[in-house]
Amino acid sequence: MNTSFIHKTAILASFIFTLNISFSQTALDFNTNDCNGNPVHLFSDLDAGKAVVLFYYMPNCGTCPPHATSIQTMANHINANYPGMVKAYSYPFENVTDCAYSANWVIDNNLPLYIPMNNGGDSWPYYGEFAMPTIVLLGGTNHSVMRLYDQGFDVSDTVSMRNLILDLIDPAQANTLKLDENITSIDVFPNPTFELLNVNLNLKDESTVSFELIDITGRKVLSQKEIKIKNGTKEINVSEIPNGSYILKIDINGVLTNQKISIKH
Repeated sequence: MNTSFIHKTAILASFIFTLNISFSQTALDFNTNDCNGNPVHLFSDLDAGKAVVLFYYMPNCGTCPPHATSIQTMANHINANYPGMVKAYSYPFENVTDCAYSANWVIDNNLPLYIPMNNGGDSWPYYGEFAMPTIVLLGGTNHSVMRLYDQGFDVSDTVSMRNLILDLIDPAQANTLKLDENITSIDVFPNPTFELLNVNLNLKDESTVSFELIDITGRKVLSQKEIKIKNGTKEINVSEIPNGSYILKIDINGVLTNQKISIKH
């Protein structure tokens, strides 16, 4: 039997066994220019302690941009506290789409987190070659594939991705910053704010939620009583709070998550 066929079959079986779970595969390095002409080196990113998302999309994939947006929102929240520690590269899944298309895909879909790349067909089969999008989370100086999402991606997967990234870049604080699996997403805006702080929650189940605002000395400066909520936005009036940096503590059914905010009047 053809040895190439046997090798490909073994790789396929391995990927089927490890769908959407953590495994020990090593990333495939690249050291080249992106579609904007800037030099990029994957292993340098990983050696610097950064988490890297590879996002493989089909040009006519309708669900790909919304999934990319949900990852970008999650990554932007982490980068607000750990600047530049989450990077993302977007690839068309084949080698016939030119760089002009790749760069425009990022611009047209308002995805500035993503660095546009080309020739995704060179690396996509290495990671999965199953569904669109195929999303790969990489991290660590051992250049590991931390998670492979290649059989469908749900917005709630950004929670597990977020927690893996926090474990990687700040293990000492990860437990206080992680989101519970009940939490699909938390969006706090605007940040900085001067009057109203909006907390948009998307939860799998209706939950009891309360809020506290803590200054840099650890003093509680604001508290909001418990409310019942599943999906919606809570407004918090901070117009009387002095300028400065604060931690917004959000308690959801006893599970605590923190968001760093800034108040500027």
